[in-house]
Amino acid sequence: MLKRNIRLTSIMILLVFVLGLVSCSKKSRITGISGTSALPEISNVSSGSITESSATIAWTTSTDADSLVEYGTSIGYGTYSTRDSTYIVSHSVNLTGLEDATEYHYRVISTDSNNNQVVSGNFTFTTSGGGNPPPVISNVTAINITNTTTTITWTTDVASTSQVEYGITANYGTTTTLDTTLTTSHSVNLTGLTEGTVYHYRVKSKDASDNEGTSGDNTFTTTSGGGGPVISNVASSGITESGATITWTTSTDADSLVEYGTSIGYGTYSTKNSSYIVSHSVNLTGLEDATEYHYRVISTDPNNNQGISGDNTFTTQSGGGGTGSVLYDFEDISNPGWINDTTEDFGDCFGIPDISTDYAYNGAKSLAVPFDMTKLDTTWDCLNDAIYARPSGLDFTHMSKLTIYMYIPASADSDIIRDIEATVYMKTGAWYWYESDKRIEIIPGIWNEVSIDFSNARHDDIKGLTIEHLDDIKEIGVHLGNGEGITTTTFYIDDVTVE
Repeated sequence: MLKRNIRLTSIMILLVFVLGLVSCSKKSRITGISGTSALPEISNVSSGSITESSATIAWTTSTDADSLVEYGTSIGYGTYSTRDSTYIVSHSVNLTGLEDATEYHYRVISTDSNNNQVVSGNFTFTTSGGGNPPPVISNVTAINITNTTTTITWTTDVASTSQVEYGITANYGTTTTLDTTLTTSHSVNLTGLTEGTVYHYRVKSKDASDNEGTSGDNTFTTTSGGGGPVISNVASSGITESGATITWTTSTDADSLVEYGTSIGYGTYSTKNSSYIVSHSVNLTGLEDATEYHYRVISTDPNNNQGISGDNTFTTQSGGGGTGSVLYDFEDISNPGWINDTTEDFGDCFGIPDISTDYAYNGAKSLAVPFDMTKLDTTWDCLNDAIYARPSGLDFTHMSKLTIYMYIPASADSDIIRDIEATVYMKTGAWYWYESDKRIEIIPGIWNEVSIDFSNARHDDIKGLTIEHLDDIKEIGVHLGNGEGITTTTFYIDDVTVE
């Protein structure tokens, strides 16, 4: 009996010892977790610098923490990067030895000095293949933000597909339908958003070889209430070598701001006009001559709801060795002569000109002229008919060339419009007449430049003349002739420019 009691007592002591070890073991797995310190928060997870065999994973944490990435070809992962034990908030880990043209899943893991650990959601990237790098994504922007919608735009260096991931955190959660159209200018509409909410988003584009590029994390905030002002009638006018005027209208009173630059990345802002108005006009100055500028307009109402236009362009005038400028751009309907002289007899070939928004070389408007092509033949039957202006006080003494841009809409039937030629002419001093040395064929469907060189003009059959009395310009205009046509059409004039 005594031996039996000793045996039972020994078993009980052993059991208590084992249970104590188990208890201690369980406690050691959580001893590093603080009950009072806040967990790090992970945000802005992105992949970049993707090649055939490597990628860089970046993210941020709300507090200092270490860096680790778990990755693999499925959501089961299976591989860990080398842990970076430095406690930081901006994390970057390079993954190497990857397979080319392969989609990888990954998640990031950060642990702070109190052993509090956080793990992100699942993300993906695809390594490049066949020696081609993934599309380079740039100019990622959210425009036309309302209380429930926005449009995400971006550009790529090669034609690629379009897709956006978005959500109220950097883990996103919603993905738009893939637009398989291969393009370098991308635009995706997001709808059904919640008003007054910060959204995270990133864009993805895949080229024809299935190489995928992914942007970093971006944010926008939807407006509150009725949405931002609706922007319309965006136009540029008054374009010179160094300046331009940008105009637009808004559906409600809002302020005025223009973002502009020599690329769609813009980079420069005009001075904000804080007056709440619906008809907006902003002057841009200090521009480079003969340069294409991109611009967009921004208007914000008193409730801080913002509207942003799409991208627009204009080109400043060339210096040309003189003080070149646009004489007529037809953006202002009060321009004299061309559209106000409605009592003038324009003959059989031309009708009365008027302002049009159908086509424009610059800005939003041009001068539209009805044109009866049935009066044309292989001679210049329309020579005595002209579309012209009689400006006052023009002095071209220090100029060298007058240019008018002309446009005739293309026709599916080439026999309807064919071989039409144009010249620019001037009358100076005592109404002495000079014309372009060459007749320029007007190619339908594009804007054609027709000029008169002041040192090589023509009068009747005499060519190579230097125009006299340039200090007294009486009339400028255009002639159309030659060619064949079987219908009445409209031709357009824009940007009458002297340089």
